[in-house]
Amino acid sequence: MVGTAYDYVLRFMLQRKYECMFFHPWVAEQSLARLSNLDDKIKGYRIVTNALANLNSYLKTGKIELGLLRSAIGLAQLDMIYRAGTDGENLGSISKDDLLDLNRLTEITNLKLFRPKELIFLNPTFKEASRLVGGADADLLIDDCLVEIKTTNRARFDRDTFNQLIGYYVLSMIGGISFYSQSGQPKIKRLGVYYSRYAQIVSFRVSQIATLKEMKRFVRHFKKIIEKNQPYVF
Repeated sequence: MVGTAYDYVLRFMLQRKYECMFFHPWVAEQSLARLSNLDDKIKGYRIVTNALANLNSYLKTGKIELGLLRSAIGLAQLDMIYRAGTDGENLGSISKDDLLDLNRLTEITNLKLFRPKELIFLNPTFKEASRLVGGADADLLIDDCLVEIKTTNRARFDRDTFNQLIGYYVLSMIGGISFYSQSGQPKIKRLGVYYSRYAQIVSFRVSQIATLKEMKRFVRHFKKIIEKNQPYVF
């Protein structure tokens, strides 16, 4: 949950720092329709409303206040309702340890690592390709590099992370990036991970994995699997 909350705070920071960006509405907002209990709905709407107010204040002052961090954790709780199908039992309940952890993560963040030459896209999705797999959105697109944020104790690049990045890249080849026309699509050439507890980005070129011809062949195979509704995990 702290990792998801940090995703939100980092996006807030990037939104204030850099103007050359696009972003989708918060996933947390989509969770509101899934809350069946009236009390939870009231809590959910209050979280989103307060988050918008705290974000607007931060964009003006540049000061990360306690309210913004609390809002980020609340949004993360709503995120989990949407993504994992959890209920709203602990909605709005925030521990001091989580707040302290989140604050420390923001303090070590080096925004220069995310400086774009042309664009930053927050939460890019992949048009109809995202729907093929039941919904998929990445964390960041910085120029030609698709970046996943990992808030883990170990800065370990494992197979699951590799599969996740390649999966996003394949979806981008199928559907492109939302909000862009086919002729104006950003060219993703690199894939990377930002390890928030270490304030470091590592990345590699897609060409190190496979040639464009090989990747297109893999994409065709991927689409066939999806069309046959066979289980596929990436």
